[in-house]
Amino acid sequence: MTVRQIDRSRSAVYAAEDMVRDMVDRGALVWFHGETLLPEPDRKFGQVADVARYLAWLRAQPWADPAAPAVSVRLRHGAAKATWQPPGTIALPDAAWARRELVVLHEYAHHLVWHSGGGGTEHGPVFCRTLADLVRNAVGPSTGLLITDAFYQAGLM
Repeated sequence: MTVRQIDRSRSAVYAAEDMVRDMVDRGALVWFHGETLLPEPDRKFGQVADVARYLAWLRAQPWADPAAPAVSVRLRHGAAKATWQPPGTIALPDAAWARRELVVLHEYAHHLVWHSGGGGTEHGPVFCRTLADLVRNAVGPSTGLLITDAFYQAGLM
């Protein structure tokens, strides 16, 4: 995969996530292939310590690969982006947008993919499937279905 392809996938992943996040934030019914869905809201965390407790809980869930190494979380300088850094650190800016479950799950998906030998830093199909599974199980089935479909429609899965 070339750098250009990685960048295109990353942009498409972010666009799909933004669309689903907007649906979640509206808290309204969504018309989805002839059905109505109510996206489940994602958790919001007050402090980095709350994110760390959530990650410990998440790691213990059978659907979240409890065999993967523990991940730590820390504050990072700047407010532009959240990152995952090998071999197991999530760095979040001190901003409310970064302390929400959908962002944390995105970074945790990088952790799981990297430790499974599937890459980790790329936003390809393995990453998208991992993130969609995390969202379905942690946030809820409707939100998980919406993100899976958004990734599929973007050609990511």
